[in-house]
Amino acid sequence: MLRAFLLSLAMLFVMPVLAHAAVSADDEKAIDVKIDSFFSTVQKGDTKGAYDAFMSPMMSEQPQTMRNFIAITDQVVSFFGGPFTYEKVQESELGSRLVYRKYLLLNDKAPYVATFTMYRTSKGWVCQGLYMRDLTQDDFQP
Repeated sequence: MLRAFLLSLAMLFVMPVLAHAAVSADDEKAIDVKIDSFFSTVQKGDTKGAYDAFMSPMMSEQPQTMRNFIAITDQVVSFFGGPFTYEKVQESELGSRLVYRKYLLLNDKAPYVATFTMYRTSKGWVCQGLYMRDLTQDDFQP
């Protein structure tokens, strides 16, 4: 009897630690909409507008970084041409407010990789980090 009570007491304290805070289906959809809007705006030629709506408000305090993001994205679009399609190929979560996603950008010239770190603020999802690069052999590793 005492053993059952102690086991129950232990479970009471351990269960909250074992619970995993997951990103909800609504959050997944909100991230999809945010990324779709970003890619759509870039393809329309408004790279600055895409970044202004997509990035964390903290990025507005770093104008040189924003200019670099815009310039690199314009270079990628110019070099690889358009239009491009994209598909999500990887996703992982860290808690319920941080999501990492990897996308393949595809067109007739070559594939390209874009990764996003999305963060949920009190005002919605914003991009906390972005990285674009060529496809490498490592992308095929598990």
